[in-house]
Amino acid sequence: SGWGQYDLIVAAGDGVLYARTPDGKLFRHHYDAEGQRWISRSGQIGAAWDMYHSITSAGADILYGIRSSWNNDASYWYRYLPDAQKWAETGTRGGKLLSKGWHRTHVVTAAPDSCRLL
Repeated sequence: SGWGQYDLIVAAGDGVLYARTPDGKLFRHHYDAEGQRWISRSGQIGAAWDMYHSITSAGADILYGIRSSWNNDASYWYRYLPDAQKWAETGTRGGKLLSKGWHRTHVVTAAPDSCRLL
């Protein structure tokens, strides 16, 4: 219960869900299907994620944020390190800029089991 508080939910690997509230707070949840239990739930790991109109993942705790506006149409890469409980260094204040020219893209998706942590 309680998932109605989020305006966006993204699968990001085996049992990993990221959820965003309308005010931009980002939470990471992790469910162990084999043990049928939550390993972690409702841990806030970020803010200001409402700047992205689309967030998707290819797995391995990697998130792609897409924002399109008159002055900033771009995609950004983020990787969360759950063992260290922090974001991987991107060399910038936000995520790593991947590319520009996303101004016509409203929804982006990826298969959340495409990337795996080895």
